[in-house]
Amino acid sequence: MIWAMDIGMLKLFGQIGGLAGLCLGVLLLVFRDIIRKNIFPRLTRELAYRLFRLIAILVWSLAVLGLGTWAYSNFESTFPMTIFVHGSGGPQDTVLQNSGEVLIDLGGDRQKAAIGDKGQAFFPAIPANFRGQEVLVSVSSDKFESVEANKKYKLDRQAIYLSVRRKAGRLYGLVDSEDPKCLVGVQLQVAGLAVPVNSDSGRFDVSIPGDRLQDELVLDATGPGCTPQHINVVLNSNELRITLHRSPAGSAKE
Repeated sequence: MIWAMDIGMLKLFGQIGGLAGLCLGVLLLVFRDIIRKNIFPRLTRELAYRLFRLIAILVWSLAVLGLGTWAYSNFESTFPMTIFVHGSGGPQDTVLQNSGEVLIDLGGDRQKAAIGDKGQAFFPAIPANFRGQEVLVSVSSDKFESVEANKKYKLDRQAIYLSVRRKAGRLYGLVDSEDPKCLVGVQLQVAGLAVPVNSDSGRFDVSIPGDRLQDELVLDATGPGCTPQHINVVLNSNELRITLHRSPAGSAKE
């Protein structure tokens, strides 16, 4: 019965204080048995004092050691990681500021962090078992995407540099005119690219590479004998409808 109680007490001490609690429980049991056997009256005062002091020092030392072990194990249970997002110009090319998120896939857990004013995304607590492992890191943004979409990065340093580029944009629509002659040889151009137009339907659909995108895009539409048009366009929006009009007789061609 007493043995079962001793085991229960050690289990309780271990659950509360970990290694330190377990050591303290063992020493208390030993100290209890020493008292039970009535050892102290048989010792001189000096030896009794030394024994008591030794027990106290052992209890204190093991408690400090246990607490230190507990603190270290908790400190090592996670580690921080900073992801710096940059453009093609290198780490100093901060293309995303206070915009978008960085995603890290940790097994079945996807963590995300907002991108700050210096292009940084901070993850304060990556589980320690992922240290040194390769994981998928990507960016979530309306205008930018990872240069290497499926690249994995090894978590063996405090910072990772993630290169991004502008996403391609789609532009589509219809060119028409009240004068069919305007549609013969119609030409569209945007971002330095010639946009093919279906000669039968007048429809067009083009994907513009991200490296050609600008903050403001202008589409130039021209046709033989028609007044040229210069239209500010927004990519990835609704269908664009362009109507060409016959140039007034005698007007200068642009």
